[in-house]
Amino acid sequence: MADGVDLKLYGRLRVNQFPALFLALTKNCTGGRMGRSVGEMGLGTWKMEGALGGGVTKAAAQAIWSAAYDGGVTLFDTADGNGGGRSETISGEFLKETPSAADEVFVATQLGRRGDPGGWENYTRAAVRQHTEDSLQRLRKDCVDLTPLHCVPPEVLKQGGA
Repeated sequence: MADGVDLKLYGRLRVNQFPALFLALTKNCTGGRMGRSVGEMGLGTWKMEGALGGGVTKAAAQAIWSAAYDGGVTLFDTADGNGGGRSETISGEFLKETPSAADEVFVATQLGRRGDPGGWENYTRAAVRQHTEDSLQRLRKDCVDLTPLHCVPPEVLKQGGA
């Protein structure tokens, strides 16, 4: 495990302290059509990708994933645009290396911020399909539990989307 992770809002926390933190904050709820139990609190992975003036090392990201999962977190959020898919790739590696997590974790990955094709064209049916297939490959999953569209341009919303 990594020695510690510098979290600007929380000071310096040791990764091995995360399970207690997550256990204290995680409450599961069941609902929706899937009937799956999903944590009310999840792990957002956008800073694990190394872009936008931050990020953590791959080893630290894996340690954070492990600590969160070991502490009871079952909701993980990532996005195809985070580091050109690096966040999804790291998430997929964790899921592959932790088979029990692959079945238990609820994965949400946001689509729409990639540079190809970019802008409103990211919301066409063809682009959403391609971005979803690319995300599935990086996440090493057959399906994603939730795919929110990220920062949909107003003109797409006015036209009714893809």
